[in-house]
Amino acid sequence: MKKDFPDLNYHLRRLESLFQFNISFQNANGNHIMDLFLDSKDTFLYLNFYTHQGRIIPFTSENKPVFEDAFYPTKVKDYNFSMNMDIFFNIYGIRFQTDNVKVACHYESRNQHGKVLFKLKEIPPTQVSGRAYHIVPTWFIDIMIPGNIDQLIENFCKVLLSANNSDGSYLSLRWNTRNPKDVGLYPHASSEFIDNFFILFGFQIWHEKFKMSDKAASDLNQLNVQGVEALILDLSKLH
Repeated sequence: MKKDFPDLNYHLRRLESLFQFNISFQNANGNHIMDLFLDSKDTFLYLNFYTHQGRIIPFTSENKPVFEDAFYPTKVKDYNFSMNMDIFFNIYGIRFQTDNVKVACHYESRNQHGKVLFKLKEIPPTQVSGRAYHIVPTWFIDIMIPGNIDQLIENFCKVLLSANNSDGSYLSLRWNTRNPKDVGLYPHASSEFIDNFFILFGFQIWHEKFKMSDKAASDLNQLNVQGVEALILDLSKLH
């Protein structure tokens, strides 16, 4: 990465120790389809899922396969599942921990088109701890902003959940395969935000930490192209 994509490598290094995501994809029976764990502290990615003869095999929280829930991904027409997420951010020493965020998901596949829909359903209270720049405690930050930071986050999340006339925030990914040589992917997202200190704080963090430079974005695009080409080459060898 450092040699082939130096700007992307520099951007990723700036994210060290910034976040941690623990995501579980579960079917309607509550069994796991796939678990994903990402820790920027040591740039660690853990991915866990079971397959057997072309089928995805869901499993219990004890990692026991549930063969009666198995399915062929290429044959699925409609599939309801969910995402349960534990999210951690360390922003200049202030730690934000939100566990068991729930997202309802639906996959739909039809002749020459399909979509997957992600809809935000539940955000439990966020736990805030630590010190800003390892100097300022959270209670002191509360003095400088209207209300306490926990309440600001709660208000922000309530608006996310009640957006779109109480239907909730969502992300939709649609695709069109009429022309196999030119497949189109069309993302669409809709939400609402409350204009308080927390969202201004979040935009500032996005700008300072997450926003990519043009060179880093170019590196990422090149990496995606090479990755897709390598995947297509591997799949072609299976025929």
